[in-house]
Amino acid sequence: MARKILVAEALDERDLLAKKISDKIGKISFVDVIRPNEESVFNLRQEKGKYIAKVKSGYQQLQDMITLFQKLDEAILVSNANTVIRTEIGEMTVVSAILLRSRMKETEKLSDTGKKDFGMQFLNELEQQYTNAVLQAKQENENLQRRADMMRKQMDGNSTTPAAENKNTEDFLKQYVHENSVRVVDPLDLKNRLEEMKKQQKKLLKELDMKIKVSNALTYVEV
Repeated sequence: MARKILVAEALDERDLLAKKISDKIGKISFVDVIRPNEESVFNLRQEKGKYIAKVKSGYQQLQDMITLFQKLDEAILVSNANTVIRTEIGEMTVVSAILLRSRMKETEKLSDTGKKDFGMQFLNELEQQYTNAVLQAKQENENLQRRADMMRKQMDGNSTTPAAENKNTEDFLKQYVHENSVRVVDPLDLKNRLEEMKKQQKKLLKELDMKIKVSNALTYVEV
């Protein structure tokens, strides 16, 4: 007889069943051996008739548990595929929301682009390129400053009138550093844009978690 339960309850029952099934499969003896002149099976040392009854009972229990697991799993999948939730990026089914949430959380760990969330992948690429450009500019400017310092030492060493030449040297080096300094070309203002994109992604993840939980707590399935 079919019963009506919430998706949240079905999920808990399914997960508990999965654990019970795995545990039971590893613990039940389905086959043994026996000597012609003995009444008990060899490994479990249990009377043959009782052993046979126990094996058949355990086998049937497992079959029933597996069948129930499959019914719960199917009911959850069908419900998720047909239940629509509203998010800040538009309407989507619960199953789409679950997949999106999973892709967003796993993007950095996966190499298969078919399983990545492209929004997160795009954000990560922008952040990596911006970071690399900032580091490159910093390194180039540090090298430039070192060259300027070396030039200052050489020019000071060659100067016959240090007091008179000092200001000219500093002006020249200042102009040299200014003209050769490396700057980041950032047409998109990524420093600020990345911060906003991260906030949006974090907000979306939080919303997906909440909407999925609410849907599971309000939607019924029959199993």
